[in-house]
Amino acid sequence: MDIRDYAQTTATLSATAAVAQSFEVASREVLNIDVENKGTAAVTSFALQGRVSKSAPWRDITPGSWSVADGYTVVVPSAVAPSTLAAGAQTTLSINVTKYEGVRIQAAGAGAVLSIVAGGVAE
Repeated sequence: MDIRDYAQTTATLSATAAVAQSFEVASREVLNIDVENKGTAAVTSFALQGRVSKSAPWRDITPGSWSVADGYTVVVPSAVAPSTLAAGAQTTLSINVTKYEGVRIQAAGAGAVLSIVAGGVAE
């Protein structure tokens, strides 16, 4: 098993959704992301986007529910949705990325500050 660590990122969010972190995931099977809100306000929007090649457009791959495993995204603990992550709260995502070259997080929330740590797994 090959594990790739990505650089830790801190993203200060605003009221408008913007890219908080991007990951190159070619040859990865699973992307594990730990997200902690170190800000003073809650996150108001959190979306996942993926693309199948560097020349392909980014497409929304946000799950319909953050609390129900859909076979592509698993959220732990399941009661903590990143789309409404409170100040001081943390959640962990595991995303099946076998068909993507890149995955990125878009988020919003004036006063929210996300600390993002990730690792990718390949067999």
